[in-house]
Amino acid sequence: MLKDILIIKANLMRYFLLLFLFFPIFGYGQFFTYKGIVSDADGMPLPGANVCVKNTTNCTTADIEGNYTLQVKPGDIIQVNYIGMVTREFTITATGSVIATGTGEVKPILSDDFANALIKEGNDTRVPEPSGTTRTYFKDQYSYNNVVLVKKDKDNEYTFVTARDYHKLFLELYHDFTIGTPIRLHGYQNTYAQGRSLNGAATYQSPETGEPFSWGPAISTLQTTANATPYYPGGDITPGVGSPVATYNRNGLFRNSYEQKTTLSAKLLMPKRDYLKLGMSYKSGNGILPTATSNEVNTTFTYFIPLTKHNLTATAGYNRFNNNLSNFNFIYNKAIFANAVTPTHFNNGLGSVLPGGLPRSYSNLENNPYYLLDYNLDENLSNLYTFKVSDEYHYDRINNTATVTAQFSNIENTGGNVPFAAQVAGGDYTQRKEMYNSILAENNFTYQGHNGLSLGARLLLNYQERDLQRDYLEGFTGLDAYPAVADDQFSISRRQSRASANLNLNAKYRVNSLLGYYDDLLLNAAADAGYSSTYKNNIYFGGYAGFDWDDVIERFALFGNVAVKQYEPVLQYNNLAFNSLLYRVSDFKQMSATQELFAPNTTLLTRETNYSVGAEYKWPVSARLELYKKDISNLYAPVNQGGTFAWMPAADYTQRGLEVSASYDHYINGDDVMFSHTLSFSTYKNKVTAVRGGGSRIAIAGFADVNKNYMVGQPLGAIVGSAYERDAYNNIVVGSDGFPLVAAEPKVIGDPNPDFVLGINTTLRVHRFSLNLGFDWSRGGQLWNGTGQTLDYYGVSGLSGQQRNVTNYVFNGVTQSGQPNTQPVSFYDVTQPVTQNRWQRYGAAGVAESAIESATYFRFNNLSLSYSNEYRYNYSHAPRYTVSVFINNVFVVAKSKTAFSANTMFNAPETSGLDYFNSPLQRMYGLSVGIKF
Repeated sequence: MLKDILIIKANLMRYFLLLFLFFPIFGYGQFFTYKGIVSDADGMPLPGANVCVKNTTNCTTADIEGNYTLQVKPGDIIQVNYIGMVTREFTITATGSVIATGTGEVKPILSDDFANALIKEGNDTRVPEPSGTTRTYFKDQYSYNNVVLVKKDKDNEYTFVTARDYHKLFLELYHDFTIGTPIRLHGYQNTYAQGRSLNGAATYQSPETGEPFSWGPAISTLQTTANATPYYPGGDITPGVGSPVATYNRNGLFRNSYEQKTTLSAKLLMPKRDYLKLGMSYKSGNGILPTATSNEVNTTFTYFIPLTKHNLTATAGYNRFNNNLSNFNFIYNKAIFANAVTPTHFNNGLGSVLPGGLPRSYSNLENNPYYLLDYNLDENLSNLYTFKVSDEYHYDRINNTATVTAQFSNIENTGGNVPFAAQVAGGDYTQRKEMYNSILAENNFTYQGHNGLSLGARLLLNYQERDLQRDYLEGFTGLDAYPAVADDQFSISRRQSRASANLNLNAKYRVNSLLGYYDDLLLNAAADAGYSSTYKNNIYFGGYAGFDWDDVIERFALFGNVAVKQYEPVLQYNNLAFNSLLYRVSDFKQMSATQELFAPNTTLLTRETNYSVGAEYKWPVSARLELYKKDISNLYAPVNQGGTFAWMPAADYTQRGLEVSASYDHYINGDDVMFSHTLSFSTYKNKVTAVRGGGSRIAIAGFADVNKNYMVGQPLGAIVGSAYERDAYNNIVVGSDGFPLVAAEPKVIGDPNPDFVLGINTTLRVHRFSLNLGFDWSRGGQLWNGTGQTLDYYGVSGLSGQQRNVTNYVFNGVTQSGQPNTQPVSFYDVTQPVTQNRWQRYGAAGVAESAIESATYFRFNNLSLSYSNEYRYNYSHAPRYTVSVFINNVFVVAKSKTAFSANTMFNAPETSGLDYFNSPLQRMYGLSVGIKF
């Protein structure tokens, strides 16, 4: 197995060189991220505390929970400062641990007045009274650590004020605003009109003819008349020279999207050190398509109280999400499709319904996108209620945390195909209601023993319940009856439940100075035993073993592990995009999500085995390299069994990979300027080793005729579709008419997996300003650009406009007899039926092989500039604030001019690498403001 892991392609070494080409070195002194919590003597967090590297401006403030993050290097002294409390310090060591001259704990400061009057005698405190006598205050009432202020009135009476006498309110307010602009849009031809070849000439065909194609004459040969029609309110179009025919930008359908989110966190710290915390956020936005809106409300309420050896926390939460263009029945992609295939001289925006109530579109065989959107009922509404109670127990070497979490959710989906839409006879409508409830009880126990040994046990008890009710209606006589009055109806009703338990026993053993100096070896081991009421054998097992060996050689560490885990498929599977596998590309306009997936009553487990080994170097450049191998069996997928999908174990696969990460930080000019650089690199190869269900492959995403697959001997998600006929020497076979032939059976035409992915991030901080740049490079892999082929088929693409008049073209290939092809062809011979031209002859999907494009891209992923007043000398109670502006998807350089491998089809992750009128990539511009009180 280890031998397999270490087998890396010889040309992989050139990839490592990239790590240094993109990784500038400015000097020595390695910085890394340090995270901590600021608390008082009672362990309570102190929001707003200042945390700085001593004698620098490298500072931050603790958040509402006392958490902070700071870039540090070995030898740095960290100062923790809080109003009215003593500054504490601790030092960072070379290994990132802490030498405590104090911890994150901060003690109260006594007033000078009290300090001068204080008399310490034994265990009590005496303060002089005006009469000359003294009053004793016992330390269990007013301890040194609790007194924060002494007040003296005009009669010289002293009043003690402790931290426990105060209510303290902390507020954090954030607002984000983002605007998105569509980029990498398709280019269209604006030269040729609606029509086709008739009687030896390219002929204009009006909308009344039902003509779906734009293979007509040049628009310059047409004129606009004074005769208004429902299709052309500004004047009909006829052959002849007169008033020029107007053209329209089909990308005008898209608008700029926007999203805004406001978040408020409030924490009230009370005298007994208990607190109330309220979190609220509201997010709303408009999508890039007309009418697309969404909004989300999220609220949490927490109460915390510390008791002797216990910390009790109770939390209640509510989340509500609504989306009125959910793509439940692929409406998003259908609207983009309808807009894209419209002839350039037809304006969809002048109305979506004719006077008689039928759709107004350029052809009765196609849709007006506004008709689909105006009568769209694809909507999603979800409500989630969460309740959580936890108890943290600490005593000596024992820690135990018990938690009970209950979640209750309901999801409502509506949607369907609008009546009279293209390829839709009477329309259809779905009402889908799902309730999903779960109760999880968890107990984590740890014992920190002597001599580097620690033991742990985790117990999980879980009960889940899913109740789905779905009504499907079809056959509507018109828009007035939609969706209330249907000709036919059927329902799906299914209730599922699962009770499960898991016990994890784990142990850690630390050995110091194994090699005789300051190395540190940590051994880890764990064993799992699980039970499930739905698993075929009820009981299952898993385990883990690993090691982390620091400073094997100074600053150099080794690690390795092996893990085996098993798990069941989820009860709740709400992504219905698998329904597209029932339809061919040519049936796209009638697709509907009519089927559901359910976990089997008796399941098999997915088994995952992971092996990894690696090394890490910590200073001055922090670098980590890991080689891994994983084997997966019984991977679940939607399996088509005669037109009905079942959720079942479908495939086994194996994957080997390499991951490298590196970071470097450098401070200049007394730490006023800081550079930070991080880099990540990953490469992997995977292969399906078995499929189940009786076939040679299982389609998992896409269409019936072009799809991603689990296929033995092929990489995960191999793209399968139509391909050119080839001879034994891989030459394309050309028919007697001079055009390439199509193979009788579909073939593997693409691999969506990249050769490698490289990510680069650079941060420059100058005083209070911070500039961040992020890049990512994905090399290799392929994608299917079905959008481009369908646009060619309709004659609306820029390519079809540029090349339709090409003549005497000879395709490179051989004839059926094996001789080199010499037959010249015209791409569009108007003396022949339109179905004989280069792009029409292969249908709406074309030859899928010719739509395969490189998925390689380089992206300037993000650019942000921020300003913050959280700096070293801000010790006042004045608000802290941060203002940031950013751009995401600054630019993309890719071999494919329009499709993008990181985009998904139908908003389903499984469809990455497939493009069929996907939502365009957007360049995002944003502003973020945060204020802490």
